[in-house]
Amino acid sequence: MSSFVHRKIVLLAGSLTLTGGLLRMLATLPGLNDQLDEDVQYLVSLVAQLVIGVANPLAFCLPTKVAVDWFPESEAPRASGAITMSFVLGMALSTGLSPIIFSDEDLIPWMNVAYFFPCLAAFLCSVLLVKSDRPPTPPTHSAFVEARTHPPYLKKSVSSWDCRVEV
Repeated sequence: MSSFVHRKIVLLAGSLTLTGGLLRMLATLPGLNDQLDEDVQYLVSLVAQLVIGVANPLAFCLPTKVAVDWFPESEAPRASGAITMSFVLGMALSTGLSPIIFSDEDLIPWMNVAYFFPCLAAFLCSVLLVKSDRPPTPPTHSAFVEARTHPPYLKKSVSSWDCRVEV
């Protein structure tokens, strides 16, 4: 994952989450769901969850890398913990509040509509707010050195197609 840049990962995760949320919402949207067979609704909802499920590992790999690249060494552990806990807290709140707010079976389509808006907000934040992979000023000297230098063997191995694995 470290070979990819933060912005591309954030945009990809945001796009996948938005796509999955939109598919899930459209599959059960009141008015539109009357025109779809229940098997089709289920299949589309399942595919939507799969797309969102692909986005989750992308998002969960970011906190540590972002904390190391954007925060000084003394703040990186707290930043990483805060970013990680925001994911967990958001999922816990949605899982815990859903049965309370959407207690009737007929409200499930509206739950999917309500879940779409955080997906949209995350996508808009990823597009509008994430402008670069690294801060303009490195937080530490080691981040500055790491950003400027790459070991020559690493550069050669990335640009070489000749890869062999021997067992």
